[in-house]
Amino acid sequence: MDTDDEKRRARRVGVLRSVRLVFEQTAMDCIVRDVSPTGVRIRLPQDVIVPEQVTLHFQKGEVVSARRRWQRGHQAGFAFERTDSLVEEPQELASRLLTMIRAASISEPMRLLRVVRFFDDPKLQTEAERAEAGMQELESALAALAARP
Repeated sequence: MDTDDEKRRARRVGVLRSVRLVFEQTAMDCIVRDVSPTGVRIRLPQDVIVPEQVTLHFQKGEVVSARRRWQRGHQAGFAFERTDSLVEEPQELASRLLTMIRAASISEPMRLLRVVRFFDDPKLQTEAERAEAGMQELESALAALAARP
């Protein structure tokens, strides 16, 4: 029998951030428990049966269509929808990638690392700061590409 981890295609990163789940005539604020480049696990604020197709509105303004993959109690997992077109425009792909990167923000892990002073490990601090700078550069480059006419 496959475990959830074996079925998952991408590694999840634990986060605690808000997201607005929108479906039919309903909008509810939820908590993202973890995120990967392909989807999210959220905590629902109440007992509700979530339909298969939803829209997720993230804090930074990203809006992503998603498909419910599972639901157990107040927890639900969603896969980000993708366009399967082989002729996807570079700007569209860049915009989609940018949304995924922003959804898997490095800011919360960096905040926590700073709180613990990078475990007093200079190499960890250097690598974490390089990763943060790299993510910012990647975001900027993708945003510029997504904005092209």
